[in-house]
Amino acid sequence: KSRDEENETRRILQYLDSANSGCCLVFYMRQEADARKKLAAEMNKRGLTVDFSQLTEAEIAKWIASQLKKRQKKISAACARQLIFTAGRELTRLSGEIEKLSAYSGQRAEITQEDIEEVVSPSLDFGAFDMLNHLFDGDSAGAYRILQLMLERGGNQVAILASITRQLRGMTHLRLAAGGSSVAETAKLLNLNPYAAKIMAQKAGKYAPEALESLYL
Repeated sequence: KSRDEENETRRILQYLDSANSGCCLVFYMRQEADARKKLAAEMNKRGLTVDFSQLTEAEIAKWIASQLKKRQKKISAACARQLIFTAGRELTRLSGEIEKLSAYSGQRAEITQEDIEEVVSPSLDFGAFDMLNHLFDGDSAGAYRILQLMLERGGNQVAILASITRQLRGMTHLRLAAGGSSVAETAKLLNLNPYAAKIMAQKAGKYAPEALESLYL
């Protein structure tokens, strides 16, 4: 966005030609650099370009499988999706949960749904999802226990409320799409976890869309 982009580009490239060989210089872009620009093109030639875009769920699942393979373990695609939804999408957190699952499964080669339910620490979104499950099943005491547990673990009340609202909106959209788009198609459009979307659609099917919408409006 420089007024004299050509001159600024020339000055930067001249500096790079004479930069100290022991210097590690990082240029940070908030958005993707325009590869058509001379500066971006030269940067790609001279150094290493790293993309920090958020991984897709499929990419995270592939990463989980590769980490477990190093430990002589395997996991089904469905269980990988369940693990992502339960623990969250942060790789550092997932790495710790993978270690726990590997230790818990012992001599067994495959990680199961029961393993995930038994040892994985739930994320904020999963806690809200689980709490709503209990409420829609008429188990208000169970829902309250989950809420208390989330708060005891340092959960922020506003963040919990926002997560509950997202879950209810997702259920409403799934209910509205019933009979038209499949659950998988709707989940993809709404960026919902397929594992969660399937359960949410089952719960939502028992209620009118207006009734679900009234819960968060």
